[in-house]
Amino acid sequence: MSLITRQLLGQAELERDALIKLYEQGDRSQLMNNKIQHCTNMIKKYQKQLGEEEARLPPPPPQEPERESKNLACQMCGHSFEFSVEDQDLFQRNGWSDPIRCDKCRAEHKANKPKAVMLNCTDCEEDFEFGVKQQRFFEENGWEPPPRCPTCRAEHKAKKASQKEKRTSKPRNA
Repeated sequence: MSLITRQLLGQAELERDALIKLYEQGDRSQLMNNKIQHCTNMIKKYQKQLGEEEARLPPPPPQEPERESKNLACQMCGHSFEFSVEDQDLFQRNGWSDPIRCDKCRAEHKANKPKAVMLNCTDCEEDFEFGVKQQRFFEENGWEPPPRCPTCRAEHKAKKASQKEKRTSKPRNA
């Protein structure tokens, strides 16, 4: 609405200015006076509408205060470390919470995280990856790492199942 009102206001101002020029050039008729007065009234009306519309607009968002670097305490070593404004912006954009470790402890913590390891299959002699989740699962169940790769494990399991089936399906001599 305000865009249309602004356009109408602009047109009324242009028309009034043109009429005033004609009036100044000598056309001082009552009709000219009425037209100028009409344009002036329309301008006041549009200005009033714009003022009311702007009064209905929500207030502009508050300005963010100037941010500064924060000093945080590392939860591992207890030393203070700087959390710069740029890092704060990065963490906020990614939805991360503030860091709890300094750079040194963060690197140490990352280095100590479990990683996937390569194991050698006892059946096919091929290397296979023993992932972190698998390692955790085996540790939780108290099992040793698997001696076979997933393919050989599946074949070994199928072979054992078929041998068990043969044993249970043999007729017994009574």
